[in-house]
Amino acid sequence: MSASSGKLIDQVQVDMAVKPVSLATTNTTGAYFPMAGFGKAVFKIFAATMAATKTVIGQVYQAKNAAAGSAAVITAATKTLTANALVKKALLTGNTIVDETSTVTINDVVYNCEDTTPNIDAGEFISGNGDTEACVQLAAAINHLQGDTLLATPSGGTVILTEKEPGSTTGITITAEDSTIVASTLEMQGVIEVDAADLDADFTHVALKLTTSDTIVAGAALVRAEGRYSPAS
Repeated sequence: MSASSGKLIDQVQVDMAVKPVSLATTNTTGAYFPMAGFGKAVFKIFAATMAATKTVIGQVYQAKNAAAGSAAVITAATKTLTANALVKKALLTGNTIVDETSTVTINDVVYNCEDTTPNIDAGEFISGNGDTEACVQLAAAINHLQGDTLLATPSGGTVILTEKEPGSTTGITITAEDSTIVASTLEMQGVIEVDAADLDADFTHVALKLTTSDTIVAGAALVRAEGRYSPAS
C-alpha cells in the first residue's frame, strides 16, 4: 500500500461534537459547527456502560447559524445504538451459574453450562465451584471457539469481552442470555454521515443531539472533510 501525500490532519477537521457526559434518560445537543468549505461531516458517537436493550439515539440537526437559528432535524441523519448489539466491549456477569440452565449466545455461537462430560468444541463449560470458576471456564470456551476474533478475560465472577484486534471486526452481539449470565455493554460506537447537500437552503451549520433511555455516559466527535482549504488544528 502506497503512502498518501501530506498529513491527515491537513485533510480533515476534528472537533468535540458532544462532550462526554452521564445522561440520565434525557438528551443533550452539542455546538453547531459550520459546513462552509466542507463537503462532508461525520459524527462518531461513543457510549459506555449500558444495560441490555438500553439505547443512545443520535440525531443531526441543521441551523442557519452557530446560535442554532431555525434549528431543525435532518430526518435521515439518525443512528440508534442498542446494547448489546454490535458493541466494542461487553461484560458477562455470573449470577449463580448452574448446570444445564445457564446459556449465552455470542455472535451466533451458543455456550451452555454442562457439568457432565462437557465438550468445549460444542461451547460447553462447567459451573465448578461458583461463579468465579464458572467464568474462567466460560472464558476458556469462548477463546477456544472464537479466539480468532474475540478475547475473553475472566475477572472474578465476570467475563470481559473485547475484539482481539480493536476495530477489526463488526462488533460483539450477545443474545439469548438468561438470568444467571447477565450481559451488558461496556463500550460501543456509532456513525452518522451527512453531506453538505443534505442541508436545506440557507442552512449552514450542523450539530448532534444525543438522547438516552437510561443513565448512560455518551459523547461524540465531529470530523469534517473534503474541505476547500487546509483546516485549522
